[in-house]
Amino acid sequence: EDVYLAQGTLRPDLIESASALISSNAAVIKTHHNDTQLVRQLRDEGRIIEPLRDYHKDEVRELGVDLGLPPHLVWRQPFPGPGLAIRTLCADAPYETARRDQVEKELQAACAAHP
Repeated sequence: EDVYLAQGTLRPDLIESASALISSNAAVIKTHHNDTQLVRQLRDEGRIIEPLRDYHKDEVRELGVDLGLPPHLVWRQPFPGPGLAIRTLCADAPYETARRDQVEKELQAACAAHP
């Protein structure tokens, strides 16, 4: 109950996944990681933060320009794309599991095996 999820859901994500936030009679075009059953449940509980959910890509890029973000982020492909880190605000410490060190070693080994 103390956990909130912030994500960069855009309006097309909700349209394509037939979210009830957009329409009550839409058909699913494709599924999205940011509109799963769990996300919908958390959304119903008020535990999802999606500040961009009413915007399309071009509008988000315009916001980025207006906010003075660097062009390499605003015009990045794919948009917004994987690999952008999110920093948790108001956290006492980074979230780390008991297996963090082992998982890090496994990831490093996997990456080294597939350069």
